[in-house]
Amino acid sequence: MAAGDLTINADSKNTDGKFHKISGTAEVDTTLRAFDLFPGGYVHSFVVTSKDAVAYVQVILNEDASSNADPGSVAMDSSASVGTFDWTATYTS
Repeated sequence: MAAGDLTINADSKNTDGKFHKISGTAEVDTTLRAFDLFPGGYVHSFVVTSKDAVAYVQVILNEDASSNADPGSVAMDSSASVGTFDWTATYTS
């Protein structure tokens, strides 16, 4: 994976009432990048855990990398030059 890459594990998708949950991995570096994960949806939570690096990850829900409202998107950057992180998102469509 390269910085800015994101994967979604389709097998991880599940539903609990109106909420959906799915997980994957993201390659994050020091550049704030937005990922339009759920177009037309709304991200309620986004949990990031370190896969191969110990670093701080900034996560901004429902905004693009320019701080504009963008429902269904997640913007991320990291204190590490590049790191692979696991994530789990809860969203509504």
